[in-house]
Amino acid sequence: TRWHDRQILLYVPGANGRMVEVFGDLGRAETVVVVIPGVGSDVTNVDQLSDAAARLATEVSAIADHQVAVIAWLGYDSPDGLIPAGADVAAACGAVPALAALVEGSTAPGARVVLVGHSYGSVAVGAALGANAVEAVAVLLGSPGTGAARAADLGPAVWAARASGDPIGVVPESIHGGDPTDPEFGASRFSTG
Repeated sequence: TRWHDRQILLYVPGANGRMVEVFGDLGRAETVVVVIPGVGSDVTNVDQLSDAAARLATEVSAIADHQVAVIAWLGYDSPDGLIPAGADVAAACGAVPALAALVEGSTAPGARVVLVGHSYGSVAVGAALGANAVEAVAVLLGSPGTGAARAADLGPAVWAARASGDPIGVVPESIHGGDPTDPEFGASRFSTG
């Protein structure tokens, strides 16, 4: 019953497992939002990601004037904690081929793609956009950086937010680049509420 009526595109159990779940109609969606989680995300707690993606799909569909689909994407092995995340970009770079394949293989021609990266997930977004593997709007939440020096290096539409006191702010800029919420980065900033 746990999987009844769910659109699961991929499920791989285990310590380095993967899960991709869709909310909405991918075949008809004019906008596809891909939510990429950060540090500590794995298949044992993936329901938190799915719940957040389901809420986002409900909220966006209520205000959009066209079909929207949201994908909860745990398609990479996210770092287990802040220390590995702060010291390494390998997981983000390793996510790029799978993320590009997902976007290419599951979006209708002409659909707009929005990548929402939370925490270390925003590093994966930066790696994908910086390598021109995906063309998308970027939404960076609680980001330690994207590897880019400025928003224009990622594309024409980059949005960023970070809650005050977010511990991700302790990650040195020398590892992932500047804070996307810094006005000099050039992203459109918004409040976390």
